[in-house]
Amino acid sequence: MKHNLLSTAFGTLLLFSSFTASGMESDITARVIGGDKAQPNAWPFMVALTRNGATQPFCGGSLIANQYVLTAAHCVDRQTLASDVQAVVNAYNFDDLSSAVRVGIKQIYLHQNYQTAFDGDDIAILELTRAINNPLLTVAKSDDFNELNENLSLNVIGFGSRHYDPVKKVSSDNPRVLHQASVPFVSLAKCKASNSSYKNLGDHVFCAGEIGVDSCQGDSGGPIMYDATNGLKQMGIVSWGVGCGLNPGVYTKVSDYQNWIEDRTAGLSYRQSKNIGIIGLAANRKHIFTFTNQSNKSIELKNPQATVNGNTLLTIIDPANDTCSGHLSPGEQCQIEVDYSIVEYTLGRVLLEFESSDLKEGKVAAWLDYHALQPASNEVKSYLKALPNHSAYENNHRWQVDSKVLHSATDLEANQTSELVLDNLPRGEFSFNYWIQSDGGLDSLTVYLNGKKEKVFFGYTNEILSKGSYSLEMYSASNKVRLVYHRSQNSKQSDSHVSLTELKHRQLLTDILQETLDLIRSNNSSDAGSLGLGSGLALLAMMWLRRSRRQ
Repeated sequence: MKHNLLSTAFGTLLLFSSFTASGMESDITARVIGGDKAQPNAWPFMVALTRNGATQPFCGGSLIANQYVLTAAHCVDRQTLASDVQAVVNAYNFDDLSSAVRVGIKQIYLHQNYQTAFDGDDIAILELTRAINNPLLTVAKSDDFNELNENLSLNVIGFGSRHYDPVKKVSSDNPRVLHQASVPFVSLAKCKASNSSYKNLGDHVFCAGEIGVDSCQGDSGGPIMYDATNGLKQMGIVSWGVGCGLNPGVYTKVSDYQNWIEDRTAGLSYRQSKNIGIIGLAANRKHIFTFTNQSNKSIELKNPQATVNGNTLLTIIDPANDTCSGHLSPGEQCQIEVDYSIVEYTLGRVLLEFESSDLKEGKVAAWLDYHALQPASNEVKSYLKALPNHSAYENNHRWQVDSKVLHSATDLEANQTSELVLDNLPRGEFSFNYWIQSDGGLDSLTVYLNGKKEKVFFGYTNEILSKGSYSLEMYSASNKVRLVYHRSQNSKQSDSHVSLTELKHRQLLTDILQETLDLIRSNNSSDAGSLGLGSGLALLAMMWLRRSRRQ
């Protein structure tokens, strides 16, 4: 097995080296999937989102008001800080941004019902730190969308991948210059029938694209447009799809969010959401919410209500600590303090809502997300001590150590969970062996990485099917892994649980390859001589064997 892995590593290094020598774009058609280079200044409202200091965009967007960008929620979800993102307006050529404007993000407004792109409501508004005078893209209304039919094509633009490998299911070749593609509109009924992953699509999305013509990874958040009867309109936001150029792409239908968009661009500035991370149970915690009126008219805020997971009894708003209720004048700022109590171990939300007759939806909301847990027991901490630089937490159904096995609680009642969280794990590969001991197909272990569900394992009466191994690649500098064992409502096995062994953390193979190539380049550029490919392979072999021994 190690021989095969080592051979794979050598092959990967050779492939990696050939890309380095010849350039990855040499044998790939220079286009978006089925598209072409855009013309300079053709799309002045195009926005590219970058991390601070980065020179390659990770998502797109559109300038729909002087200080507001429309994008996809999955581009800037709950883990993203506004201060970590920049918007490049009139983005065209990332090797020459002289005609573009780079500006910071002040606030992020996610749709309140957003969970994942696949679940819908994949829409967000970014408030810029200052107004931009570029041309704006008009958001479509229902009448505009109703013009669309399957005989029409739409334009999609972005800096996304131009090549997709359907076998490896990976995309590559992200261009430095903006690209555009013309994609046919696809009816929702036909889209649902095109792939099993699309069968549960909701009404607030639409599809476009055909084989060989599509948006791809990196285009997310960007606009898809149609030249309607009364001018060019943004019909949707690039959301998700199965592959690139293989199935229709899925787009958020912006005309269904007209009131939501107008409210978030009305000039009321506030931090909509904040994740305060892992906390313990506590009474009388406090948080101050701040609102600023940046518009030229008064905005009403009244009847504030706060809840903890829907429970009003766990919150208190003292009128003496509320300067917001009433009318907020242009340029005025207000604050309101919410006292709240956390009484159970769970993922939760402290929600504050105001009513407002000046907003189309009639209300405004801001919230705190939290994860209430307790530190893991000393025996669990000791069992996990080989994992680097982490903190371990549990809910009230504690994990236990039995000899060389770590297992979830064995006294769960129906519909209860036993949760273990490993916080601040460094970049790398996390792996373990598992054995789900339950009465068959009902109880499960779910693995989450940084808030995203990665894998679900189910228990079966057949022991072979209930056992296995799993590895999770973690690419962030700091990572949060949640292991949640759930005893289902219909489970009849009273001691249902999962057992884990061989929990390990090791360096990513891609990082090993990169370190090796960096060393090869460093030696090749030095006066002391050069390190050839053969020596590089030998070095990689030593690194791989060292990595394997850690297993």
